[in-house]
Amino acid sequence: MNHRTRVLNSETLQFDLGAQTIPVIVERKRIRHIYLYVKSAGRVVISAPVGSTEEEIRRFLTEKRGWLEKNLRNMREQTPKEAESYITEERILLWGEAHPLTYLPDKRFSLSVREQGAVLTAPPDSSRKAREDFIKKQLRMRLHRAVAIRLPFWEGQMRLHARAFTIRDMKSRWGSCNTGTGKITFHLQLISMPPECLDYVIVHELSHLVYPNHSPAFWAHVAAFLPAYKEIRKRMKDY
Repeated sequence: MNHRTRVLNSETLQFDLGAQTIPVIVERKRIRHIYLYVKSAGRVVISAPVGSTEEEIRRFLTEKRGWLEKNLRNMREQTPKEAESYITEERILLWGEAHPLTYLPDKRFSLSVREQGAVLTAPPDSSRKAREDFIKKQLRMRLHRAVAIRLPFWEGQMRLHARAFTIRDMKSRWGSCNTGTGKITFHLQLISMPPECLDYVIVHELSHLVYPNHSPAFWAHVAAFLPAYKEIRKRMKDY
């Protein structure tokens, strides 16, 4: 579902950012370069090669100080509505990680997402809405592929079967299950959350095929397959 390079170990260091000292999570991976991210809730994360030293990481942070200050300031100044958005002109929130978004004029629309950020190409005369609509279409396809993998997995684990699924923007729920038709609907914004959140929604909605309510028996059924569901639900409130 998420093809990010696996984290081999992580640590937290303190970095002096002028008037404040911020914690920086350092995740060491089998990669060649150092990458800097500002994630949800203002968390600062560094992806670094396994053999990189703390001195190298601090030097990189110092070089990126201006970029870091700008992105932290932008996040603090966002309105609540903007903070909930997983697509802006400056970044895309994908599987719980904020990817800086670079726009390049081109004849065709395209979107690529890598460790160092996301690149959107679009015609120079395209509107902001057209660009956002294209990004949404691409994210919908990514979420569809993820559901097409994770839903059969959980169906096998739970010995339950959904007859169909769809993805759309939902107003107040992360998912829904039509127990009459066996069809499950997933909120598009699940693409912005960590992968375990999608697993939770799948287990939740499949459980409704047995318990079409939120009775104690329903929650016991969810817990039997996903013991940490309460912690995941709390985490989803940040998105």
